[in-house]
Amino acid sequence: MGMTLLVVAADAREFAGITQRTGPGELLPFGRRVRCGDSTWLLTANGPGPRLAAEACDAAMRSARVDAVLSTGYCGALDPALEIASIVPVSRIIDRSSGEVYETQYQGGETLVCQDRVAATTEEKATLRRETGAGAVDMESAAVARKALEAGLPLHCIRVVSDTAAEGFELDLNAARGSDGRFRISRILLQALVRPWRSVPGLIRLASNSHRASERLGEFLATCQF
Repeated sequence: MGMTLLVVAADAREFAGITQRTGPGELLPFGRRVRCGDSTWLLTANGPGPRLAAEACDAAMRSARVDAVLSTGYCGALDPALEIASIVPVSRIIDRSSGEVYETQYQGGETLVCQDRVAATTEEKATLRRETGAGAVDMESAAVARKALEAGLPLHCIRVVSDTAAEGFELDLNAARGSDGRFRISRILLQALVRPWRSVPGLIRLASNSHRASERLGEFLATCQF
């Protein structure tokens, strides 16, 4: 029957490139079950940040047998050499808050730093790069790594760049998160209305970059053997 891979991202849109190739699969309480080659993939996206990622892992692991875990989806580039839609295979994950370091099954890849906030400015990205040596940043991978370690499961981490080291965000995306950590569309729209001539082009660019990233991620993951 093949293995069952738990695939964790923040937003279901990050799976668009995968489901384009596998079909929508079966809807489950925590996500979707799709077939990729001989394997079953459990796609779960519960929102940004460590708390929501941990909840997604717990729900999936309670509901199904899991053989390995993949943390995936978008990341921000810290390495100036990484471009939009660059694939980032990760060998080492640093939890910014605790200092814990997690090793993945992949050797020779990038170091990823994980924090519970959007790296929103070029200055913040440069600081993260300088202090950690990481090539990219995300918000979920450390929590996913911790859950994989607790369950004794192999960990994989493959991310795709949705914003480069030279790009910041016009909107304050951290202020757009609610108390549960989720982004509130109403808060994003209210910010955009204040300076639409600057905010709207940035949102359009981010949407376009994210679409390209999702497509490239799905294309790459379809070739992987876990």
